[in-house]
Amino acid sequence: MKVFLVSFVGMKVDMDSAVLMKALEKRGVESRSVAWDDPSVNWAEPDLSIIKSASNYGLNPNSFIHWAKNVEQKTRLWNTSGLVEWNHDKHYLRDLESKGVPMPQSIFVEKESDEGLSHILSGLGWSEIVIKPTISVGSFGLKRFKADSLEAENYLVELTKKGFSQKFMGDTYTFSPSDAIVQPFIREIVNGEVSLLYFGGVFSHAVIKKAKEGDFRSHPIWGASVEKHAPTVEELRVGEIVLNTMDSTEYARIDMVNTSKGPLIIEVELIEPFLFFDMFPETADVFADHIIRS
Repeated sequence: MKVFLVSFVGMKVDMDSAVLMKALEKRGVESRSVAWDDPSVNWAEPDLSIIKSASNYGLNPNSFIHWAKNVEQKTRLWNTSGLVEWNHDKHYLRDLESKGVPMPQSIFVEKESDEGLSHILSGLGWSEIVIKPTISVGSFGLKRFKADSLEAENYLVELTKKGFSQKFMGDTYTFSPSDAIVQPFIREIVNGEVSLLYFGGVFSHAVIKKAKEGDFRSHPIWGASVEKHAPTVEELRVGEIVLNTMDSTEYARIDMVNTSKGPLIIEVELIEPFLFFDMFPETADVFADHIIRS
């Protein structure tokens, strides 16, 4: 059996992939890291391709979706191109909410919209908000504002009409105008964001991510700490609600924040979630066995 772990051109093998490749090697499975945007790759070669760290897809989402559909004509792809197309744009949150998944109230603002933020927020009573693009990775473009601030108004216009830039590790990434999401800022996020990890729809392990002092972004690339977490019954219950609303997944990460109203879903990552194999090496074995059984 041969497996491709999909990244992007210039990406070094990430920790998740390195640990998983060792687990696969122990089982006699050949694997290697390849880039989705490398035109020289023969996608008919592997028995299975797993999107693992293709985190530049947000720069050109249409090309990425086209790539996923093309690969699926030649070999199996995890997760499927249908899930990729659905999950790459945060409008999927609206689908989940309509099916009873608990989450923060979200207002979607269309690209090129002329509706002012003050009108959008009228009567809601939100004192602080977050604004983010509907297509993004790693919390790129996510910002927190006072609800009535001019900065918030200007940023919404920037996202929907001009696009935005994000500096990261010495590079600047530029994104085209897109739809945006406006949500109330959830203060409980300072207590941590819980991530539940599933393989083949079966719970595997969990972590809690806590933003560094002075920040609210709970992604490790922004300095958030990550610790092992024993999920509560209620967290697992909400995770199951999410899984039951979607097509079958081969791997999934479900992010949530505990509030006075119970756990609220922040994100569901089906495209290239970090799986924390470095913290839970034994779970790479579980995922490797799942790959072989497939």
